[in-house]
Amino acid sequence: AFVLCGGIVQANAACIATPSCTAMGYSSTSSCTNGIKCPFGNYWNCDLSNKITELTNKITEIEQKVEDLETPKEVCYIGSILYSDKSCSSNLMLGKTPIGIVVYIDGTGGGQALALKSIGDYEWGPTSNDISGLTNYSSASSASQDVASCENSKKIMAAGNKSKYPAVWAAHEYKTEGTQAGDWCLPAAGIFTSYYNNQTAINLGFEKVGGTTFTDSTIAWSSSEYHSSSAWISYFNDSYGLYDYGKNGSREVRPVLAFPIEEKPACDSSYQYTCTGANESPSGEACDGKYTACTCESSYKWNSSSGTCVCMAENTCTGEHEAGPEYNSGTCNGLYTTCKCEKDYYWCAAINKCTSYVCQE
Repeated sequence: AFVLCGGIVQANAACIATPSCTAMGYSSTSSCTNGIKCPFGNYWNCDLSNKITELTNKITEIEQKVEDLETPKEVCYIGSILYSDKSCSSNLMLGKTPIGIVVYIDGTGGGQALALKSIGDYEWGPTSNDISGLTNYSSASSASQDVASCENSKKIMAAGNKSKYPAVWAAHEYKTEGTQAGDWCLPAAGIFTSYYNNQTAINLGFEKVGGTTFTDSTIAWSSSEYHSSSAWISYFNDSYGLYDYGKNGSREVRPVLAFPIEEKPACDSSYQYTCTGANESPSGEACDGKYTACTCESSYKWNSSSGTCVCMAENTCTGEHEAGPEYNSGTCNGLYTTCKCEKDYYWCAAINKCTSYVCQE
């Protein structure tokens, strides 16, 4: 028997269909670094490129973990120096910028640090005006329990602009390297009490960075209210380091920054997909609402390069010897994965065509 294969007549031979690139895993129509090109068409397998990228990222991640182990971070405590990267140390560190001294630790992984110096003298606000929602503390002992610096500040700012409440707005607009306007607040009275009770450690911290310490003559505004006409100030000559003072007096403002003791990313970098796109649904466990990959609908395949589900159907089923889509054939983008063939013809998935012979898959 003679068979025509590729334009050449061969004796006693059978034609073998050219393999399908996509069926062999060559799914990309664009070339990629470190990718492999299909020998039978213009498709590329980019899995190697992706694996190299993933391996490189893993190596970088391991190197960072090793570096973290070799350079342990010091826990923040009262008197620590707080830097612009939100790290703490007991002594000055070369290459880092101090922005405050820790004066309060909340016991749950957070704290507050005072700015290194006063930012000027300002009035608290008008007298005979009780701030809505702001607690009135009628004694120094009760005011010493108030550490809600930023919560208090927001309530005061909600009552009027900076021409009406200049002290709190001055603290709000303060910024340093690593912080921006809105990060700093007017300290609550209890922050001054914490300073009062830990003066030795805190003053040592200020001295190390060249900051200004509080003294018996320092009078700085807190965000804690006494009543409609007065608010609490720092006054280290008195019990609890506090004293009530008329709101219309011009006194020092020393902003405070609330900070986390240790900031940890919620998820590693592999959790990057929301899986809410077309033709995709979540796969596996989520981390902070994201997944490492997505499950694709029928006729779609997950492509890690693009981070999307791509259509795997390629056939119109209107070609030669094709009689429409096969029953239950997968479909997407108006195309089909398999086609029904005319009588005496067989669907060959390797080449996506109807042939007069049963082809090798």
